[in-house]
Amino acid sequence: MSYAYVVEKSVLAGLVLCLSTTAYAFDQKLFDKLDSVPKPTVKPAQKTSSKHHQKAVKKHHHSKKVEVEPEAYAEPAAEVIPAPEAVSPVNEDIAIGKNYQGGIVFYVDDSGKHGLIAAPTDQTDSKGIQWYNGSYSTIATSTAAGSGRANTAAIISSQGAGKYAAKLCDDLELNGYDDWYLPSKDELNLMYNTIGQGASGSLKNRGGFASDYYWSSSEYAYGLAWNQYFYSGYQFSYNKNAPLYVRAVRAF
Repeated sequence: MSYAYVVEKSVLAGLVLCLSTTAYAFDQKLFDKLDSVPKPTVKPAQKTSSKHHQKAVKKHHHSKKVEVEPEAYAEPAAEVIPAPEAVSPVNEDIAIGKNYQGGIVFYVDDSGKHGLIAAPTDQTDSKGIQWYNGSYSTIATSTAAGSGRANTAAIISSQGAGKYAAKLCDDLELNGYDDWYLPSKDELNLMYNTIGQGASGSLKNRGGFASDYYWSSSEYAYGLAWNQYFYSGYQFSYNKNAPLYVRAVRAF
């Protein structure tokens, strides 16, 4: 073995040793440096109460404007039955053919509280009484039911004081009432059909009318006025000076 070979091998061995020492020193410095870096601390998870959790969830939902309603079963609403309206007691005395407030009821309106009453007897005897007071004139009267009072006032205003059909009824004081008047043409017909000869059953002639002619307060023309024949129910126009029966009525 030559001397040069031995030298070369020794140099190589020394170079390898030097590199190994240098690498070890570098690795040691790197580990020391890593050890000096502070390690992150990990805090244990905090237990959140259900109340705080619900509040947080609600806040989160509000921030996104999303409302989540829990599903629930709703029973159908019970039917509400309104209380019955107050009903005024019905006066059983107010009926066709009944005695009421001074006379006999012959008409009742839909309310059951108002209507018309006929005097229980005639205001004239068989001799009768004339319609006018001695002078003919045109008087604006109506034939409708409910107009008899106004007709009576119009006739008296035209004819003045005296003894005639309208004035006879207006002056009447009977059974505690003094608001009687001569019935209109249609009011007279109601009496005939409900408590007169035109009625049926027990109400037939409940009013005790004569089978004769009765004056109404409805004018027909200058010298004529309406009347009704209670034997047959026909209505006619008669001369205002004719003496006919009279039956007064009143309203309630």
